[in-house]
Amino acid sequence: MIIIPEIPDICIEDVQVAEEILLTVRTTSPTATCPCCGTVSKRVQSHYKRTLHDLPASGRPITLIVEVRRFFCKKSTCPREIFTERLPELCDPYAKLPKRLQEALCRLGLRVGGQAGADAADEQGMSGSRDTILRLVHRDKLPDPPKSRIVGIDDWAWKRRQRYGTLICDLETRKPIELLEDRSVETVSAWFQAHSHVQIVSRDGSSEYAKAIRKGARAAPNR
Repeated sequence: MIIIPEIPDICIEDVQVAEEILLTVRTTSPTATCPCCGTVSKRVQSHYKRTLHDLPASGRPITLIVEVRRFFCKKSTCPREIFTERLPELCDPYAKLPKRLQEALCRLGLRVGGQAGADAADEQGMSGSRDTILRLVHRDKLPDPPKSRIVGIDDWAWKRRQRYGTLICDLETRKPIELLEDRSVETVSAWFQAHSHVQIVSRDGSSEYAKAIRKGARAAPNR
């Protein structure tokens, strides 16, 4: 059973197993790099302990007690005289959750939402509140959508007979990719100018859309 990921320069000092698993780990690298100036130092100033709640194992919650060192920065011009060694493969600075638990909670949040994700996490022995999960989801960098080659545009009603916007769909995936505030030539042509990869445009009979395509997507034939 793998409890902690393969992380260089970290070793397990102690393991206690009861209702939860308590792991004490420490770093083994003789040096650390100052995050402010990049200078490598081997002069230790002090030690302290960080507590991290990790992924569960065999139904038991895991708590990591990480012994971390503070170092003196030997560069005289550096504004940070003392710095804490970083553990980039394990966790972010000041974080209480390891990266792999953050990733698991984020996946839960993306699938079922904040509160449902927190309930599911609790059932699985993971530490993560609704607010934590939502924060992880909001900061998650989603992959850029594929560039659409063939699009269709049509109007849609914010309020029937009073206010209309523009719906743009990818005709290859058959999914909507943009909702524009209105159907003016300026708005629609600006969108096409920002998406020059569009090769073919399908539209309704609107003369405004025809003008917008001619202005903003000159290289794309429309029909």
